[in-house]
Amino acid sequence: MTTTMTRRSLFLVPVLAALAQLPFASSMAKAQQVGVEVGVAPPPLRVEPVPPPPSPAHEWVPGHWQWNGAQWVWRPGHYLRRPTPVSYWVPAEWVATPRGRWRYVPGHWARR
Repeated sequence: MTTTMTRRSLFLVPVLAALAQLPFASSMAKAQQVGVEVGVAPPPLRVEPVPPPPSPAHEWVPGHWQWNGAQWVWRPGHYLRRPTPVSYWVPAEWVATPRGRWRYVPGHWARR
């Protein structure tokens, strides 16, 4: 019986750890929705070294700040594969509103 309890406990540890992250993940997802506004200005953008692309079909997506509901968190840049040869990436940004808040505008693909 002790062995069974230990196995169950060992199984539950990663499950409970994953569940503990849900509020944080939910806050991060909410910050990425169009129309989200924050009352605190984001920090200045970070300068990131851009590594060589994995292929000519990949484009660099610069990092940006995310609001997690309590503080700003940096999301590092990364490469994405272009959906079409004429696609280019329009970076995400936080735009000041007339009410003194900051609204998230997600990054997206556009056509040349």
